[in-house]
Amino acid sequence: TQVGTDTTWNRTFPNGSYSGAATKTDGTLWVWGNNLYGVLGQNGGQPTSQSSPVQLPGTWSALSNSGGGVATMGLQTNGTLWSWGYNTYGGLGLNDVVSRSSPTQVGTDTTWKEGIGTGFGFFAAVKTNGTLWTAGYNTTGQLGLNQEGTPARRSSPTQVGTDTTWNKVDSSGSSSIATKTDGTLWSWGYNVCGVLGQNQAGTGVNYSSPVQIPGTDWTQTGNATYINYAIKQT
Repeated sequence: TQVGTDTTWNRTFPNGSYSGAATKTDGTLWVWGNNLYGVLGQNGGQPTSQSSPVQLPGTWSALSNSGGGVATMGLQTNGTLWSWGYNTYGGLGLNDVVSRSSPTQVGTDTTWKEGIGTGFGFFAAVKTNGTLWTAGYNTTGQLGLNQEGTPARRSSPTQVGTDTTWNKVDSSGSSSIATKTDGTLWSWGYNVCGVLGQNQAGTGVNYSSPVQIPGTDWTQTGNATYINYAIKQT
């Protein structure tokens, strides 16, 4: 069923299990559906669900929400990073564990680029200088910081290693998958169902630092809960 009569929609984004989001050609961002934990960014909690698209302030280029539908990370066209929703584990990167029902800027940097991954209680993102940053829950090494367990969580973005060749990252559940500019593919975090692509079935060995998946011609990545996938260049 067509949503309204507008002909200026540009791109749609998953925004959790029971809500959606889309941008228009003018960069405006619109959201609708369930507002659990304020995931719609409308400065209201769960009772204020929306059955029609409602606008969020700003001009946006990307959105990521794959953490059970309770937290969202958004990139504005000026390179700033914003977050809202569930924040019990510091996964919004705001240096606290207070949930937000409106978009709140993560730090002051204007060098974030498209390619943001959100999992349950954590996120991963890349900057224009090719560095990789993570924040939030870290029980199975999903932050990629060579640490594992609850004490190792971070509530502010922390750089993963020193590499400056990261290209794009996707996250879901408790793991991430990312490409570098040389076409290599890397994964880390919880390895249930062999999701890290390391030839281990069942609940394999978790990796708290990025580990390479064979090949050098990977171009695109994506994921769902307990599934990672990627496209090779032909």
